Amino acid sequence: MSRTHTFRNKRAIVDSLNDLSNVSRFLALQLADMGYVAIQSVHTGSRGRPQHVYTLTGKARGLLALARNWGMMDHYLRQNLKPVSNVVTLSDYRAAA
Repeated sequence: MSRTHTFRNKRAIVDSLNDLSNVSRFLALQLADMGYVAIQSVHTGSRGRPQHVYTLTGKARGLLALARNWGMMDHYLRQNLKPVSNVVTLSDYRAAA
């Protein structure tokens, strides 16, 4: 049975992985289908359904690290790069020749 995916982009996945404790079972199953979350059943010792524990896979940890590094790089570039106003284009070069 295929589920309709609600994650439109990688940013939505990263946001869900950052706070895995507040992810619904439906979204956790989607993340598991994509390989980002491992679901383990833990028996609590009493009757009834087992508790499900969600853990991040290596793929998820890599995506989170990439997002964190990308955010730091984006912040650095925005703070340290200056706008360039004297750009010479190829058409300017040809006109001068």
